Amino acid sequence: NKLQVVDAVLDKPPNQKHTFVLILGETCSRNHMSLYGADINTNPKLSKRKDIIKFTDVISGYNYTIQSVPAMLSQTNLENKLGIAESIDILDTFHSAGFKTFWISNQSPIGIWDNVISGIARKSDHTEFVNTSSNSSQEAILSRAYDENLFKPFKSALEEDENSKFIVLHLMGSHNTYSKRYPPSFEHFKGKSSRKEEVIAEYRNSIRYNDFVVDSLLTILDFYTLSEGNEVSSAIYVSDHGENVFDEMDGLGHDYAKELPRAVVEIPFLVWLSPGYREKNTGKVNSILENKREAILTKK
Repeated sequence: NKLQVVDAVLDKPPNQKHTFVLILGETCSRNHMSLYGADINTNPKLSKRKDIIKFTDVISGYNYTIQSVPAMLSQTNLENKLGIAESIDILDTFHSAGFKTFWISNQSPIGIWDNVISGIARKSDHTEFVNTSSNSSQEAILSRAYDENLFKPFKSALEEDENSKFIVLHLMGSHNTYSKRYPPSFEHFKGKSSRKEEVIAEYRNSIRYNDFVVDSLLTILDFYTLSEGNEVSSAIYVSDHGENVFDEMDGLGHDYAKELPRAVVEIPFLVWLSPGYREKNTGKVNSILENKREAILTKK
């Protein structure tokens, strides 16, 4: 909600630094994350963190990036289907609140899956696409472009001398082809008995690499937050949609016919808050934790 974001920053003290980061994941199913109870260790780094809040009941609105990302970032949704031109989006909101906005992406800037999202991205004050080796999004899924390529431009954005910053980091995540999403050093799981087992292993390797990427981005943000003193900063990691990797109906991918597999919409949602944010927004933090606790109790 635009007014909620504006209200949240209007009372900030002079020269108080505010940095909000949105890490947009890709094709990540929480059912393959050990952080969410999967029986394989795909989250050796995030599982050790004591500074993240994990939400366990989040689902995506759609099963495709081109639909889910605009629905995440704007007023359009399943109940209120607005065109992009008619809808206020998150970049409009932060810009109106006086933030410098950044969109740094490892996705292809052009293609059938990316044109709408690229249009939103280019509304930011600073737009950077690091994955330009392919001519389209269809070609990009067949090439290697690791998400660690976002680390350097992310650091550069954090170093900019602006008091208020909103930074979107758009990952390639576990976009098929899974084996192209991680370097050889992350080939931890191996499926030897069949091609099906091999594909599952490749997907799990991409999730394990994603664990390294998200953990690294949070560590980078934490470092820059501490270096600036008691800065108010936060990060959200959320995937655009999930993936059915032979979890249901022996299917692979995130399309479906007639029956929607839960795996394609059950996504991770993680929140990281700086010490400065927690100190200055105790009531909000307690509300987040209490609402999360009530949701868990209701679920049980």
